[in-house]
Amino acid sequence: HKRLYEKWVNSPHLDDSDKKRLLKMSDEEIYEAFYKRLSFGTAGMRGIMGLGANRINKYTIRMAAKGLADLLGEGSKVAIAYDTRNNSNICPRAARVAAAANIKAFIFDRYSPVPLLSFAVRNMRCDGGIVITASHNMPVYNGFKVYDSTGCQLDSSLAHKISESVENMKDELDVAVADLEDCNISYIGQDVVDRF
Repeated sequence: HKRLYEKWVNSPHLDDSDKKRLLKMSDEEIYEAFYKRLSFGTAGMRGIMGLGANRINKYTIRMAAKGLADLLGEGSKVAIAYDTRNNSNICPRAARVAAAANIKAFIFDRYSPVPLLSFAVRNMRCDGGIVITASHNMPVYNGFKVYDSTGCQLDSSLAHKISESVENMKDELDVAVADLEDCNISYIGQDVVDRF
C-alpha cells in the first residue's frame, strides 16, 4: 500500500491541494485508503468517499469512466445521471472522460433516479449509462454504477472487461479529460423526463 500511496503523492496528475491532504494522512488513514484498489463488480464500484485508490473520488471516477470508454469505443453514446447523495454531482468528470475518448456524453440537468437513466439509455439509443449513486449504503459512501444499451446493469463479463481495462492502464491517474464545453457533452432536459 505504501508504494501505491507514494505513486499518488508523486503523480503530476494529482491536484496540489489533494497532495497536501495525502501528506497529512496518518499511517492508519494511508493503509485504509491504499491497501487495495476499489473493485469493479457487476453493479459497478462503490466505496467510502475520500482520497485514495480504495475510495470514491474524482480520480477513481475517471479511471472507471475510462474503463467504460474503452469498452464502448469511439463514436458511442452514454447517458449519465446522478442522485442526491453527497458529491454525486461529480458526474461531469465521467462525461469529460467520455468526451475525451470521442464518446457522446449526455448528462441529466437534474437529480435523476435509476429508472429514468434506464429509460434515457433506451430512448436516446445510447450504448451505455452511468449513475453516480451508492443507493442504500451509508452517507459516507458513493458509487459508479454502469448500465448496458438496454438500461440494465452490466453482466459480469462486461464488468470484468472494464475492470481489466483499469488494471491494465499504464498510469491510472493519467486519464485524458475534455472541457465541460466540449462538443461531445450535452444535457438531458425536460423532454426526456416528459417522455418517461
